[in-house]
Amino acid sequence: QRLLDRLPSSVGAVMDPPNLMPVERYAERDQVLREMFRTLRGRIGVVHLKDVRLKPDKSGYDLPGPLDGEMNYGLYLEQVKALPADIPVIAEHLQPAQFRASRVRLLERL
Repeated sequence: QRLLDRLPSSVGAVMDPPNLMPVERYAERDQVLREMFRTLRGRIGVVHLKDVRLKPDKSGYDLPGPLDGEMNYGLYLEQVKALPADIPVIAEHLQPAQFRASRVRLLERL
């Protein structure tokens, strides 16, 4: 928040939960997700749709495509849908063969 407060209001943020969630708080990921939206509200310029899964050695994250990890996607999409409709949404970490099925699954929930 302190960084955003120093920047002009024209500078937006990327809503990208795996990159904003500390590994140490993985067990609290729903709470962290809510904090992200509360902190960045009004500054989110683009939303990334991907998922997150803690690596077995807990050293970081694996990043599967949307809906294929352990993030509470119902909560995430609820927060995304509350954003202004003109904010771009980008699906990430999809292999070409996964794109069509992932698109259908996402559109059903958006």
